Amino acid sequence: MTKLICSDFDRTIYFRDDEELTHKNFLAIQRWRHNGNIFAVATNRSFASVKRQLPEFKNYFDYLILDSGSTIFNAEGEIFWSTTFSETTLEELFKITRELPEQPVITFFNATAEDFSFEPLEKMTKMRFWFKDYNNGLASLDIVKTINEKTFLTKFDSLTDNKSVLGGYIAFLDIIPETAGKEVAADKLAEILGIEKGQVFTIGDGENDINMIRKFNGFAVKDSSAAKFDLQFNKVESLEKLIDEKIGG
Repeated sequence: MTKLICSDFDRTIYFRDDEELTHKNFLAIQRWRHNGNIFAVATNRSFASVKRQLPEFKNYFDYLILDSGSTIFNAEGEIFWSTTFSETTLEELFKITRELPEQPVITFFNATAEDFSFEPLEKMTKMRFWFKDYNNGLASLDIVKTINEKTFLTKFDSLTDNKSVLGGYIAFLDIIPETAGKEVAADKLAEILGIEKGQVFTIGDGENDINMIRKFNGFAVKDSSAAKFDLQFNKVESLEKLIDEKIGG
């Protein structure tokens, strides 16, 4: 019976500071697929970001779940499924920026853009509010969640960790449609492919992985923020260990 893994990318598959573990994870993915199973990466990255980081992604992944579950691409880079913001939600989000403790720089994403935009796009799949003060980002998280629960805060360990053109910013809020989410996209992918829920396995390390871990046969990377969020989660040292020792190929 065909199995499906939906896995986070950064700090789950790919480790910037650990080439050996990254390599082991990619080899495990190849073994998984060689045995007739399906592998989907589920990441907050956009399509353009994935292509920059891993131009040969189709050699490893069958599907890409992007923008924290707003869009699914197949291995050929074609949109498989997508969901976007409603006009009402967008209007409310623009209005609420006036109430935030710091006026953020806003960037916009959609499934087809080559990169983010500083101007609103058609069929937007994600908005990002950038902050220079982490505490302002934290306070803004609670405010934005009154309108859109699917909002996640990311903090850079230092200013130098932010490699984007917005190098002076220390934190950002990612906001995705209420109809999106890694767990939503994983469910939709399994439904379209005809894979039973019991044959779907998920793994991740961050806040936006929690619902995906909960909904399926989920695993949190050991010692990650996801693992600390719910002590009842199954824990695993790495994706490689999950494939080779927990669920088998």
